[in-house]
Amino acid sequence: MDADKLNEAAGKDWCENVLDRDLKPITKQAFKRGADWLMQQPLADRLTNEEKEKIKAIYFRNVYSVADVQSNFTEKCLIDAIFGAELFNGK
Repeated sequence: MDADKLNEAAGKDWCENVLDRDLKPITKQAFKRGADWLMQQPLADRLTNEEKEKIKAIYFRNVYSVADVQSNFTEKCLIDAIFGAELFNGK
């Protein structure tokens, strides 16, 4: 989920039929602030548990050849850079 999508969602009249018109601006502002806060969090903290497990499975997969070792090392470096090593240290 990227910032543009969240901004688009915050700008839509998604609550038009649900809330009284007096509350709509407050609700939109609260949604926007919550979405902004979410996007400021580390990527690893925004993943579901299922997504974290899939990434960990790739990170800790077994390798069976020399070519796989090099490929796995490259993947681990890339995954560390994207998600942070904390995801794999059990923190």
